[in-house]
Amino acid sequence: AHQEILKLGLLYPEGALTLEQVQEAVMNVARYDVFKLRDAMLAGDAQRIVRLIEGLRAEGEALPLVLWAVGEEIRLLARLSQAAQQGQSVPALMRTLRFFGTHEQLAHQALKRIPPQAWTAAVHHAHEVDKIIKGLRVPGRLPDPWHELTRLALRLAA
Repeated sequence: AHQEILKLGLLYPEGALTLEQVQEAVMNVARYDVFKLRDAMLAGDAQRIVRLIEGLRAEGEALPLVLWAVGEEIRLLARLSQAAQQGQSVPALMRTLRFFGTHEQLAHQALKRIPPQAWTAAVHHAHEVDKIIKGLRVPGRLPDPWHELTRLALRLAA
């Protein structure tokens, strides 16, 4: 709260502020976050995925953190998909893995939309993006890790 007040002091001249000015200043924080990216990926919203990744990059978000969020989601969904193929209770596993509310609903949508074999390929793709982040070349992949991360997220939106 203190930081927000200081920011208002920098943004506007001394005096009374309107509700609109305060809302604009407060809403301008954290427009992009990895959880919104996760949800867009699960929902299959390609345009939002691209916009969020571009926003995260522009805001200077740490690429390893973004990859961790995307990769962890892919690994969890690969595990859920495998459990479904083995006849296990997906809802029970989702509770164990802490999928609740909207996240749970979006995960169900993604599991219905994406074939089981695609999850294994996506996990492998995430490992390749990690190599690119570390400066290694991966044949068949783009050299820019942000672009390759975008390709990874978009493959789950298809």
